[in-house]
Amino acid sequence: MVVRVTSREANQQFSKLLERVRNGEEILVTKHGKPAMRMVPVTGDEAEDDRLRRTAAARDLVRIMTANPIDLGGRRLTTEDYYD
Repeated sequence: MVVRVTSREANQQFSKLLERVRNGEEILVTKHGKPAMRMVPVTGDEAEDDRLRRTAAARDLVRIMTANPIDLGGRRLTTEDYYD
C-alpha cells in the first residue's frame, strides 16, 4: 500500500517517514495535490552497488592525491582548507 503525504507533512515528519520507508513502506509525496516524489526502500543490490561506487571513488581519490601531493608547509589539513 502506498501512503500519500503532502510536501508539508513530509518536511515536518521526514525522520518518521524515512523510518517507515526503511521498514518497507512506499511514500508518495504530493505538491498541490499532484504526485511530486516517491520514497521507496533501497534494495540490497542498490545498496551494494552504491557501496562499490563509493569504495571505487575513495580509491581514485587516494590515487590522485598520492600522485599529486599538496604541500601544506608541514601543517595538517583543516576543514577550512576544503573551502579554499
